[in-house]
Amino acid sequence: MSLKKLLFKNKKSLFKYMFGAIMTSGSNVIFTIALSQAFNIFSIDSTKELIVLALQTLVLVLLPVLLQIISRFLRIGFMTDILKEVRIMTYHRIMNLDTEGFKEKSKEDYQSQLISDINLFEKDFFLSVLNIVFAIFSTLISLIVLTYISWRIALISVVTSIVLFVVTKIFEKGVRQKRKQSQNQNKVLNEGVNNLVKGAKTLKHYSVGMRFLNLFHDDVEKLEVIKSDYFFLNKTQESISEWIAMLAQMVSFVYATYLLAQGRIDIPAVIIVLNMMGQVVWVMISAFGFMNRLRSSVDIYNSLVDYDIPETSAHEVMDHYDFNIKDLSYAYDKEVVIHDLNLEIKENEKVLIYGPTGSGKTTFLNCLSQNLKGYQGSILVGNKQLKEVNHKDFLNHTAYVRQNHFMFEDTLKNNIILNCEYDEAKFRQVLKDAALEDWIESLDDKEDHRLIQNGSNISGGQRQRVSIARELYSNFDIIFVDEPSASLDDDNAEIIYDTLLKLNKTVICVTHRHIEYLKDKFDKVISFEGGTL
Repeated sequence: MSLKKLLFKNKKSLFKYMFGAIMTSGSNVIFTIALSQAFNIFSIDSTKELIVLALQTLVLVLLPVLLQIISRFLRIGFMTDILKEVRIMTYHRIMNLDTEGFKEKSKEDYQSQLISDINLFEKDFFLSVLNIVFAIFSTLISLIVLTYISWRIALISVVTSIVLFVVTKIFEKGVRQKRKQSQNQNKVLNEGVNNLVKGAKTLKHYSVGMRFLNLFHDDVEKLEVIKSDYFFLNKTQESISEWIAMLAQMVSFVYATYLLAQGRIDIPAVIIVLNMMGQVVWVMISAFGFMNRLRSSVDIYNSLVDYDIPETSAHEVMDHYDFNIKDLSYAYDKEVVIHDLNLEIKENEKVLIYGPTGSGKTTFLNCLSQNLKGYQGSILVGNKQLKEVNHKDFLNHTAYVRQNHFMFEDTLKNNIILNCEYDEAKFRQVLKDAALEDWIESLDDKEDHRLIQNGSNISGGQRQRVSIARELYSNFDIIFVDEPSASLDDDNAEIIYDTLLKLNKTVICVTHRHIEYLKDKFDKVISFEGGTL
């Protein structure tokens, strides 16, 4: 969704926001009028007139404060709604990436997008819009007042604003580039911080802490250099703009003094000219600087929410779960790991794949599970090419039991059922099938036992069984299994394998253990040797 479309999605809130932003535009004019009016004290003859003047001036001074409070109240709801939408759209963009697309960037990069980049967008976009709207309407009001006093002074203001705009355009490209570089380097720094924090124990064990600290120092230094360049460009632009502004103010002051000497304006009018002229040029300097920040914030927004939706044959429900693999090959860079593989897997068949490390077993599994799409040859699911099957549809019918599943900081029960509806009988059966029943019953909180830090408070074997229980509870039609017994003892491994073999589903299992025990139990047993059967 384009930013323009998002902003106009809720026109009522947008109107309130813009009204709130415009409302403060007259604050400087009101304060200037209050200041000029105060000079009338020298022409007052009675105490009553003095009191009236003092009250009028006080009201004019306090009115901008009241307008600021009301403006903030009108703007806050729209800002909150937009940021919610941006966060949700960014999350959906990340979740809609297929597995290969997701792996192109690190987890820290996605974390940076959801936190740092959105914070940058929030800070730059809304602050820029507010200042630009304020500048435009404040300048219009000031020019109207200045024109009433002297059209020549108003013309000086207009010409100065145009010159300031040209200066801003000259610096625009460099400012946007440095902002983008800063955004990218922030992501690099986040990855470095993640390595230091998560790998602290490993760094200490191998005594390589200083090496990684030096890398972290280099990342910080690069970021600070980029920020310094960005600051230098902004300051250079500001310095040039300030010189032009001061020159314009000086010319206006000289001309206003001349008009005063000619008796064509009075002292309050001179005060108004000096303040209004200053407000026009300095407000425009600020506004033009914020224009570059606004464009940078739009760049950030587009990087957060823009993505290409893959073209597929698209949203049909899968009604066949057999595979027909023809001349399948796959290579990492130039290293071929699967070569001209041909195989049929019928619906509900149980297939065991074994072989030495590096023979292509897991790569083959990842090709079948849509985790890898850069293969040569053909994989049919039913009568559809696997590459053309919609990824979401495919995920709705397949489970993948990995060696390491992420564990959420939540209860065991919620880690198993995830977002599925809770079914007590089904849950109990899954615990039994995954060899978890006795262990969970021994816990004080049973299935409400809370996991922390990716399941660091349970053993590797328990994590493995919880991940298997998660896939069993989801009840998918095809189950891919990668080393299901890697962290299990022989007894629990047998329970898991017997459970998988009893399922009325297609099961494709990769393992290097218990081969003799399993050979007679699976419908097909495939030995991988150097990427071939």
